[in-house]
Amino acid sequence: MEIVKIQFDEVIMEVEADISVCENLKFIYRNYITSSPNDISIYFRIDGSVEAILTNRDIIHIYYSYNGVDYKKWKYSDTIFPPLLVEPLKGRYLVLHGCCVAKNSSTVAILGKSMTGKTKIMLHLLKNGYKLISDDLIFVDKNNLVHAYKKPLGFRTLIANEYPELYDRILNLENKIAFRSYLNFTTYLVHADDLFDDIYDENLSKISKIVILSEEENDKMDIGILDNIYKLKGLCCNSGIDSQELVMRLISFINGIEIIKCAPEIVFKNISV
Repeated sequence: MEIVKIQFDEVIMEVEADISVCENLKFIYRNYITSSPNDISIYFRIDGSVEAILTNRDIIHIYYSYNGVDYKKWKYSDTIFPPLLVEPLKGRYLVLHGCCVAKNSSTVAILGKSMTGKTKIMLHLLKNGYKLISDDLIFVDKNNLVHAYKKPLGFRTLIANEYPELYDRILNLENKIAFRSYLNFTTYLVHADDLFDDIYDENLSKISKIVILSEEENDKMDIGILDNIYKLKGLCCNSGIDSQELVMRLISFINGIEIIKCAPEIVFKNISV
């Protein structure tokens, strides 16, 4: 067993796990590994394999404690870190499933379920001068400001056809994790700053435009506030916000934001590149 300390926001977590699991955690959360002497907020003990951590095909048991002694069993599987459903992070962030990029004064969120093309759109925007704020999870605080989240990008082998040069660079990277996903694709976890120079925008900003990926053929659909809330609620991660508060947070969040619902292939008609 080994111990890893991870800091998210001002919260410090100490994780005890198998050495191979810790090595993967050190890579995935390398921007959040800390040796800070400050007090630890949450203790975690992970009983499970690397396969369990990466693919959910194996059994994993996660326990957490606030004193390092009295452990409770982790009951949720939507995310291991940051532990959004335990104090003191519970309810602190509105968390959306998507990617977020910025260029000049424009901050754009691309939302959608898995396998809808978010990564392909993000790569296109990065090639056209946008900076990356976060991929997969978008963290919005109570002031509706988006926080950078430097977690590895997940590339499936499917990108080889559309981005052959990028795929070759990924294959040649020494620092990456490769595993077979539940859909039987090989997935590579790669840090964005190992692929691109000066890629992150770490400034706090408010989202100016949201694109919700849809299979609809319409170029742009004006949808009412209730429909917006319903769709965004379905794209939120479980972050310890009860249903009523979540609706109120979403209403506050979307105030003044342009929301577009369109098919992936016509996203770029609605985003300046």
